[in-house]
Amino acid sequence: MAHPYRIWHPFTQMARFDAEPKLVVERAEGNRLIDRDGREYIDAVASLWSVIHGHGHPQIVEAIQAQAAKLQHSTLLGIGHRVRGLPRPPSASGPLARLLQLGRG
Repeated sequence: MAHPYRIWHPFTQMARFDAEPKLVVERAEGNRLIDRDGREYIDAVASLWSVIHGHGHPQIVEAIQAQAAKLQHSTLLGIGHRVRGLPRPPSASGPLARLLQLGRG
C-alpha cells in the first residue's frame, strides 16, 4: 500500500504506521499542538526553540521573517556566508587542511 502522507517518519515503525490512527497536527500555539479536529496536546517533544519559547513566539516569528527576506537558505556545498561570533578553526597543513570536524570530535 502506498503511504498516503508521502513522507518518512523518523523513529516510526512504518510497517505498523498505516494500520494505526494518525495524529495530524494542523497548528500550534505556545506549548500546545492542535490537531485537525481541534484537540490540544502538550508539545513534550518540541525542538530546542519551541520547547523554551513556545510555538509562534512573536519575536522569533519576526526574526525568521526578517531573515527569510534576506536569505532563506544557503548550501554549504563549496560556498559560505558570513558568520559572526564563532572562533576561527585551528590552522592545519597537509591532508588535515581540508578536514571538517562536525560535532564534538
